Amino acid sequence: HLKGEPLALPRFSRPPAQPSAKADDLEQFIAAYRRDKAQAAAPGAIASAAPAAAPAASAALAAATIKPKTSFLAGPNKLLFLVLRAALPDHQIFPNVRLADAVQIAGQPPTPQQRAQLAQARVDFVICNKELGVVALLDVTDGNRADDVLKRQLEPQITGAGGRYLRVAPNAIPKPAEVRALVCGA
Repeated sequence: HLKGEPLALPRFSRPPAQPSAKADDLEQFIAAYRRDKAQAAAPGAIASAAPAAAPAASAALAAATIKPKTSFLAGPNKLLFLVLRAALPDHQIFPNVRLADAVQIAGQPPTPQQRAQLAQARVDFVICNKELGVVALLDVTDGNRADDVLKRQLEPQITGAGGRYLRVAPNAIPKPAEVRALVCGA
């Protein structure tokens, strides 16, 4: 448990869910987990990691109007996510992931600057197998992103370790069969 003053966050209300005749076990498990978690926690209280900053952050959040996004992904990223799901039903697809969470540095310990670069760089999609092993990293880019240089430097290392780093142009999203061939090499 993190210690500190509780931070009150707004709670989002969801419209009542329509009962589904084909609700699978996973959805029931997730719903039960959320229900148990909500009952165990005090309403609206979350422990803060920084006790000194908690009152200021709490006041700023209370003054702000917060609402969920209408769509988590948009444009080419949304289209590519849907293509990836269709092409790779036996894989897990995670959008907007920190590069540091998808790669592991072997050998010499990274310098503080290298750690900072990895922590700030993001990958549009991480594709994992059923065991959640990283299979491929995929970016939607036209080559002008700030972290493209870092990723080009890391690409040979990722490929040499058995992974794949793929770049897709926003105006050239591949078809599902092409995606499967790119990611799985088949």
